[in-house]
Amino acid sequence: MRNKAFTLAEVLITLGIIGVVAAITIPLMINAYNKNITETRLKKFYSLFNQAIKLSVVENEEYEGWDDYWEASKNTYDDEGNATDRVESVDAAFDKYLAPHMKIMLKKHIRDEEKNQTKTLYILADGSAFAYRGWDTRDISFFPKNPEKCLAKKEKRAGRCEFVFLFYPISNTSSWKHHYGKGLEPYMYTWDGTKEGLLNNSNYGCNEDGGNMCSTLIKENGWKIPSNYPLKIQY
Repeated sequence: MRNKAFTLAEVLITLGIIGVVAAITIPLMINAYNKNITETRLKKFYSLFNQAIKLSVVENEEYEGWDDYWEASKNTYDDEGNATDRVESVDAAFDKYLAPHMKIMLKKHIRDEEKNQTKTLYILADGSAFAYRGWDTRDISFFPKNPEKCLAKKEKRAGRCEFVFLFYPISNTSSWKHHYGKGLEPYMYTWDGTKEGLLNNSNYGCNEDGGNMCSTLIKENGWKIPSNYPLKIQY
């Protein structure tokens, strides 16, 4: 009796087919996973930070009176007109008003290669993290996953592995109107209020080059990344 078996050619063909299918499906699975992580953790961070603000208001009264916090939001400049690092002042402001109401697993100073500045990275229990700009307490970047890897990148990161929020409720000028009187919100500075403005804002629009308003685009879509999102989420 002859034993039935696959020939070498049949085995090679089968392995080739498996390889092609894997090459197609694995990137799709990774992309779907990254999107899910981003959506879930963005929404969670937004809720966590705003809860801390509310608890601090109970303890420290309304945020208009957080003098030390807003003092740390005032930029200082060097002789060449560049904003100077104020990481210690920013740390102190956060530690006084918000840190007592948030569970920070680890805090560390880290160099931001794209912005060429030192900032403090606050790492949360799920591995996500956030950081203020090194020179004020207004802009807050959230990193859903692998924060240090994201910060090590020199190319534009906003909308890919970094998502920018703002907490600056004390200015009622037209540029800040979407943030006036509110807690933490996704980046809406100078936004005209339209979806087109989120994509086409000359300085912060969410497009193929990345942009701070990508966080707003996602929130406006119910904390879901739109199907036509212009960037690839990468961690």
